[in-house]
Amino acid sequence: MNPYLSPQLDIFACCDAGDRFDQTGFLYLGNLNDHSVESLFQKYESNRLYHAVKTVGLTPMASSLGIPANEIVTYRKCELCERLFNSKANLTGLQQSADSTPSPWTR
Repeated sequence: MNPYLSPQLDIFACCDAGDRFDQTGFLYLGNLNDHSVESLFQKYESNRLYHAVKTVGLTPMASSLGIPANEIVTYRKCELCERLFNSKANLTGLQQSADSTPSPWTR
């Protein structure tokens, strides 16, 4: 995940987020016209689910949602991310898991 600044001054948590997350807006951090860059990067750094994506990866998260391994491997990384996080139901479940202690995902 590499933060991305769009020409419209929108900041996303990942460079491939702009048009992929129309159902949840999961990777949208905010606009620089409304927020300081510091506050948006703080939002990025403090989100436990973003941290899990960076440190644990998408595969354990997909498995926890019941996606079979032979299906997981057919997705490109960005497609799998969209499948996981552009669903409100998936996002809610994954966010709850990321916020739980201890985390259900290990690497």
